Amino acid sequence: MMLHVKSPSSSLSLSAHHSCLYPSVGSSASSASSSAGASSTAMYFAGSQDLREASKPSAHFASADSAATLVCTSDSSRYTLLPGSSRIETALSSIEFAIDSTTSQHVVLKRSLDDLASMDHELEMLRLIKDHGVPNVTTVIDTFVDGDSCSVVVFPKLKKLDCPSSVSLLLVRNVLKSLLQTLLALHALDVAHLDLCLANVMQDPITNQPVLIDFGLSRRSSPTDPHPRGCGTPGYIAPEVQHGTSFGTECDIFSLGVIFGQWLHVYLPRFPDSALRCLGSGLLFPGQIASLVPVIQQYIRDERSHLDAILISAAELLALMLKEDPRDRITASKCLSHLFLVASDRAFSEFSLAKAKTKAQNLFYYPPSPRRSEQVVYWR
Repeated sequence: MMLHVKSPSSSLSLSAHHSCLYPSVGSSASSASSSAGASSTAMYFAGSQDLREASKPSAHFASADSAATLVCTSDSSRYTLLPGSSRIETALSSIEFAIDSTTSQHVVLKRSLDDLASMDHELEMLRLIKDHGVPNVTTVIDTFVDGDSCSVVVFPKLKKLDCPSSVSLLLVRNVLKSLLQTLLALHALDVAHLDLCLANVMQDPITNQPVLIDFGLSRRSSPTDPHPRGCGTPGYIAPEVQHGTSFGTECDIFSLGVIFGQWLHVYLPRFPDSALRCLGSGLLFPGQIASLVPVIQQYIRDERSHLDAILISAAELLALMLKEDPRDRITASKCLSHLFLVASDRAFSEFSLAKAKTKAQNLFYYPPSPRRSEQVVYWR
């Protein structure tokens, strides 16, 4: 898929004062079109560079049967940077926040810092995803090439995902279910996202549904072509990706399991011999994350009679998602039929959020060890 620009007759003007601040999403984001699907990256590395005025025309994304092309628009100053917003830079791209003058919609401008091929690849993946109706994923508003010959993709601006575990275990289930439905559709296309992390799960300000963003690393799976070794965000990378032996889509389930564990840890006791509360921090190697599985499974066996049934099912699902061997890891389809995902709302209403959190924050669990023949559970 190639990018083409026709008749460069006007320029795109982008100017704003840049300062280092955390990009915020205010009530103005709610004015986004209800058809908009996704938004910005969530890595906040503030930049202080002054923007140079671009010199090539704005253009919008147009799908074709076999390619995506850039077609010029008549409005060359469609986007105005938000005053005081900062540029966010990642290894491969930069992010800026602007307003679409034609709709007054808050948008995100994503520039490729690598080459046209990397942005071209993301556009191709997004087109494939859109054509097959994959739910809860980012959508493209517009594309153009700026004065530095950088390709720019425009996304609607969304809000940071509200932590579901701070509300209820039912909301954790609902958000997890939405993301699993997304993975089910992606994996049916043999597409692995390869960078599934909490920072890449945003929230639609209109529907409050989770939205998966950043498909720059996503790729089609091949039985003969392994995914790039170590691809993804540290703390979320599956063991097989870390080792360069990942050929399928199972790695996304592991990454989503890390996210699930980040939400679920507030309901589970402290495991001093493991690192449940360090999930997603980047301090853990994939093998260390997978080592949580036998600890969680032993805890369930030892404490089953004292735990709520819905919490047991959640912990069991977490252990299945974090299996070290991808051949043993649960699939998106089987996740969606797991008891935790299909339990009635009543099962969750009978679960005491406050009681579980209080108990989890004060309870330590030591599984059996060679020096300790019995498990030890005690209050702090």
